[in-house]
Amino acid sequence: MEKFKLYPVLNGVTNYENRLNFLKTTHIEFSIENGLPFGWMDILDQDGSFLAEFENFQIGANIDLKTKYDDDKVSEDIKNLEIKDWVILKILTLASGGQNIKESIIRVYFGHKMFLYRDMTSHCYPAQPANELIRTILADKRRGCAFNLVEDEKPDSSPVKRYKINESDWEFLQNKVVNYCDYKLTPLYLYADLNSNFYFKSLSTMFSSNPKMLLYLHGTNGADQKAYEEFAAYYKGAQQDEPMSYSFEICTKEALASLKKAFILPDTQRNLSETGVKSPIADIDSDESDLSGSYPIDIYFAKSSDDGNSVVTINNHNYSDSYSLLNRSFSAYNKMFQLEIITRFAAPLMNVGNCIGLFFGKGHWVNGKWILRNTHFALDESGNAVVVLKLMRPSFSGMINETTLKNYASFDKSPSPREKARSDINKRNNL
Repeated sequence: MEKFKLYPVLNGVTNYENRLNFLKTTHIEFSIENGLPFGWMDILDQDGSFLAEFENFQIGANIDLKTKYDDDKVSEDIKNLEIKDWVILKILTLASGGQNIKESIIRVYFGHKMFLYRDMTSHCYPAQPANELIRTILADKRRGCAFNLVEDEKPDSSPVKRYKINESDWEFLQNKVVNYCDYKLTPLYLYADLNSNFYFKSLSTMFSSNPKMLLYLHGTNGADQKAYEEFAAYYKGAQQDEPMSYSFEICTKEALASLKKAFILPDTQRNLSETGVKSPIADIDSDESDLSGSYPIDIYFAKSSDDGNSVVTINNHNYSDSYSLLNRSFSAYNKMFQLEIITRFAAPLMNVGNCIGLFFGKGHWVNGKWILRNTHFALDESGNAVVVLKLMRPSFSGMINETTLKNYASFDKSPSPREKARSDINKRNNL
């Protein structure tokens, strides 16, 4: 495993490159759901000098993280790893005492500037596509800093006038804009990367991208090896590695309540309410996978009742917003399969919203693309870096004539995502 350290530079002047022996651990976390990345660093304060000097450790101070390594042969991923223009958020002492009462571990939390820099002024924004509104707000310098929206897409939801009242711009974007957006019946997410650039992308679009990283199980040989070579050739250019460990969770508590969700959508404009049972829809390469849209749900249960096993009622919204909220309420189903993987550091693993390609053996249902939902980067005091990945996928994948799955014909299968999305979008537009 390649070794390196991350050292902080505070306010561009206080440099800890020559004090690496005091750095214990560094952690960085990203998520498409929380949106803003953050991290923390533990510093050994042997004689109390860090605490006594408190040099540029004030809340809001700029912090950059740079790499330090002894071997020039380390990968380009390590050489290029850098975090710029984040801010210090919190400082605390983890432990003190022993023979030297002054010795302690100081934990410094840091994160994206949006945690601190907020525009609290009230606004009324005219009806416009959500991606254009997001771009406008991120580029506004009144909060003290501006940001770029580097990737976005226009939601299917209709433009609606939005009111920002006594809330920060980030709270407004997450609660009153992003929440009311969907694309091909899947939710959109607003999140930032290491360089503070923002992305506004749907799960459908995330699934459509090619993997930047391929992870395969140790011991792949024989028929598995040949199948993996074909798999890797299909995603040519992606980095490859073996994970250290993995664990599964299938059907969370939230997903269980979404298996057959009945809904009631009042439409105040037409003075009526629409009711029904929502089908699980998530688009994962239906052009490439015969099993796409097949869920680990017994078909007998799926067809046993038309009344659903939970109910969602969405009141006091216009129909377009209600429709988007209904689709978002089904988000837990998009995480029907959750997989946690621990592996070595690689640059593509630091960008949530990317696809990761997995290969567990010829015909295995795990094979294929997974969305990188959450990344936790951990660097210990010896310079060893690991990344804990949280991946998600709504349904099975793979080809029927090759799969290791048994009795897959008894699994529930949703309507074609693209056809269902097209039908529902047309229905919405004709209202």
